[in-house]
Amino acid sequence: MSTNAENLKNQAEDKFDELKKDVTGAASKAGEKIEDTWDKVEDKAEELWKQFQLKTGFSDEKIEELKNKASTRIDELKAEMDTWDDEAKAKWEELKSSASGWWAKLKDKFDGDNEAAKETQA
Repeated sequence: MSTNAENLKNQAEDKFDELKKDVTGAASKAGEKIEDTWDKVEDKAEELWKQFQLKTGFSDEKIEELKNKASTRIDELKAEMDTWDDEAKAKWEELKSSASGWWAKLKDKFDGDNEAAKETQA
């Protein structure tokens, strides 16, 4: 009987090893497929970005230039805010709070979440 048990055990181990190899192979193939798909997505995104840049004239250099200008302007405004009195700073915080509510309403509206936009208005 021990021979039958040993045979069954060996067969089970062989089957387990075979399944393990199959799973490893399938995982490897899936990983390759995912990587290939991701590469295609990246290529398509890059192609679309270049098309957008051609249509709008927003080159990478132009975008970087705009970011630098915006950053400089923000730094200037922050420096100016440091000279404000407490009343002006309080008003600024109030305006920021109102603006964040407006942006939330706009986002909800564009996301199609009309119920959230209505609740925000109330």
